[in-house]
This record gives sequence, C-alpha cells and structure tokens, in this order.
Amino acid sequence: MTGIEPDFHCDYGFNIHMHGLVIINCNCVILDTSPVNIGTGTFIATGVPCKVIRPITEKDKIAPEGFCFEHTDFVFVSMN
Repeated sequence: MTGIEPDFHCDYGFNIHMHGLVIINCNCVILDTSPVNIGTGTFIATGVPCKVIRPITEKDKIAPEGFCFEHTDFVFVSMN
C-alpha cells in the first residue's frame, strides 16, 4: 500500500519501486532516471527530493558531440 500526497513530481515513474507501506508527503520530487527502491514502512516528509547524481568520469566525456547523458546512480531508501 502506498499513499502519495499531491504535488508529486518524477522523471519517468516506471523506475520507482515501493515495497510495502510507503507514505510520500506533498511536494516530493523523485528523479528516477535510474532505479529508485523505497522500503517498507518509509515516510518521506514534505518537500524531500530523492536523487543521486554521480560525478562525470573521463569515460562519460567521450560521448559523441551534441549528446548529453544523464549521470545518475540508483537510490535505495531502507525500510523504517
């Protein structure tokens, strides 16, 4: 069971996985360009952003000109 209060924003939505009872309060932003796992018994307070942005590596800089890659890692919010 999951409860989400309005003004909830995310990038895609399909990368967000909630396991058990999760309550997300208003004005929450989840950047789900990588998987986001939220454990059982989790309460996310008002206005909390869920995101992880990793540093750009040398390998990332080799991208073809004109391309921009999203540099994120997975997010795991533990239970309780």
